[in-house]
Amino acid sequence: IQKKQKNIDYPDSVVGLFEGRLGFPHRGFPDEVTSAILQGKPKLTIRPSSALPPADFTKTQIELSDKYGVQLDDERVMAALLYPKVFDDYMNFCATNTAAAAFLPTPIFWYSFSIGQTATISKLPSEIAQKELGSTLESEEITLTLKRVGPLKAGRMRTIVFQVNDKEQHVEVKNPAAEGEFDGPMADTSNPNHLPSPMPGMVDKCHIEVGQSVVAGQELFIVSALKMEVKVRAPRDGKIDKLYVEARDKLVEGALMAVIS
Repeated sequence: IQKKQKNIDYPDSVVGLFEGRLGFPHRGFPDEVTSAILQGKPKLTIRPSSALPPADFTKTQIELSDKYGVQLDDERVMAALLYPKVFDDYMNFCATNTAAAAFLPTPIFWYSFSIGQTATISKLPSEIAQKELGSTLESEEITLTLKRVGPLKAGRMRTIVFQVNDKEQHVEVKNPAAEGEFDGPMADTSNPNHLPSPMPGMVDKCHIEVGQSVVAGQELFIVSALKMEVKVRAPRDGKIDKLYVEARDKLVEGALMAVIS
């Protein structure tokens, strides 16, 4: 750590640990290691929570309701205050997929349906019913039954057949890749223009676009996994010729993220 301190971008979780944001361990950490990781950032001298300002629930509720375009109740405001990034991921999932998924029985949400299995969604809130079902009233019970899963087709696509109340619905979905399988291109380690992903995970942020000039050390991406974030920086000055990923893409270690000329 001491020898490579200038070449390592430590994730926020590690920096926060050495700053004292998780408390102060008995006897602390070695001063040399702390200096290498913090790189000039000050350490906390008081209990982390004592420096936090009081939460303004009303202001937060208004700001978040405006941001996401839905009225948030007290429970969701509390979730956003306690786990801001996780809550943001949840709201993005709801916007991209469906907010009704949060009302599925927990085993169905995590493990999906078995053939012939039925699940019931009851009392879907009126704002979700209006947005997704076209109803202005709190929805009646919605009964979902998985009837069959079609064979694998080109492009790893399958047709999934559900019975939704009294109607049959067909949905085209992409079959998940096997564990560790990656569809995108891999970086060529012998090509200095290729920028690889430093670890498996998801692109949390992408700060660049094709044609943009970058300088050595500039933050280009943030890759996250298991609450750990790693900043991907430009290895040298140059220009972004090609961009292969965007925010929320899943990666494996060594996946090609961009080409820098």
